[in-house]
Amino acid sequence: MSIAVLKFGGTSLKDAVAVKSAVNIALRYTGKKIIVLSAAAGVTNDLLKAARLAADGEIEEYNALLNAIKQRHSDICDKMPVTQTAREKVDELCSRLRLYCDGMAMLRECTPRSLDAVAAFGELLTTTIFADYLNSVGQSTELCDARTFMRADGEFTKAKPDLTATEKAVKEHLAVPLESGKIVVTQGFIAANTDGATITLGRGGSDYSAAIIGAAVEAAEIHIWTDVSGVYSADPNRIADAKSLNEITFEEARQLSFYGAKVLHPETILPAIKKNIPVRVLNTFAPDEPGTLIVPTAFTEQPHIRAVTVKNNCFVVSAHSANNGETLAGFHSDFLCKLAAVGMPLLLFSGGESYVFALIEADSFADAESRLTLHLPDAAIEECAVLCACGPGIAAPGAIQADLASEFTGIAINCGAKSVMTATSGLCAYLAVLPRKQGFAALAAVHGSANKK
Repeated sequence: MSIAVLKFGGTSLKDAVAVKSAVNIALRYTGKKIIVLSAAAGVTNDLLKAARLAADGEIEEYNALLNAIKQRHSDICDKMPVTQTAREKVDELCSRLRLYCDGMAMLRECTPRSLDAVAAFGELLTTTIFADYLNSVGQSTELCDARTFMRADGEFTKAKPDLTATEKAVKEHLAVPLESGKIVVTQGFIAANTDGATITLGRGGSDYSAAIIGAAVEAAEIHIWTDVSGVYSADPNRIADAKSLNEITFEEARQLSFYGAKVLHPETILPAIKKNIPVRVLNTFAPDEPGTLIVPTAFTEQPHIRAVTVKNNCFVVSAHSANNGETLAGFHSDFLCKLAAVGMPLLLFSGGESYVFALIEADSFADAESRLTLHLPDAAIEECAVLCACGPGIAAPGAIQADLASEFTGIAINCGAKSVMTATSGLCAYLAVLPRKQGFAALAAVHGSANKK
């Protein structure tokens, strides 16, 4: 019998009503199930804030945050309802959390290791409540601590999973409860390192955990339950007629995420994609909507633009060679090294014999300008927006693709584009660099053109 892996994000667990909805969704699935949970919405941020306040000696402030976290989970317990055993476990977890923070307050120290230990409590709380409620409605459930099978190493707060060790441990620890017909409930972004210490995979880690677990058990599909009905053709807050897509490829999702779309981080589902396991993004609050299926590659279909996004907080950085005998490779390498020292994300790089061009992301012009002036005093910097349009095979050779590229280029140029690229390596995206004030106008124009067809 196939195995379904269901991951519920923080907004799907924000209160008792949301948790009940998530449980009801889980009960709709037949067969074997593994449920991966995040912390309730906002709780991880509150936990990390409490830890830092404790280390700063802000006793009243961190205690107030801890009281609010405990009360929030107690309220969920009151409205579910759950057993006395679960209530006691919630109280015990909150007491242990307070002891951690009290220790940091005494030491006036907040290490990355301590932050990971504290951050874990959010998911430990939600899984305790969720598993108990499943049992209370007659479902045989096994609460499995992710740290018994999720292996990771590297830096605290941003560990890298050991995929080989984790796959072996997943099979060892989850096989018995699954074969006995139990629903497995576990945490998302927490793991154990080689020393047995709690370590986290960073933000987006619960999607990553779900994909790793799904790949290990060779799940039929992985379902990511969140507060939106899948991946949209454009930001629905900006484009009124944006619609949820039935399907999108992994590479398209990667491009959209990289250039500003608020979708799940595609790298987090790569373990599933590598094993050809489809990932579906669904809405906990509209469970009958089909959501979006993310697949390894597109089925044969006519090339078309199906999604477009814009990233506005970008800057063009350009420089010219001093013609001092430096080789082309040396000129490019020197520029990239200096740009790396600036410490801002590099989105795109291009260059020729006498010039280099880079696209970077930064929160403010003043910040970008001050850093660039320090490391690249001779470079020119200009604010811009980057428009990205994605679709199956739109950059491959062919008459239809040529028409699509021409139409995209025309819209971009009309919006003042400084540069247009319609032959990207992934064969699924067009890019245009525009004046920042034209970014949203170009977004609307390309989306409107694509949806007339």
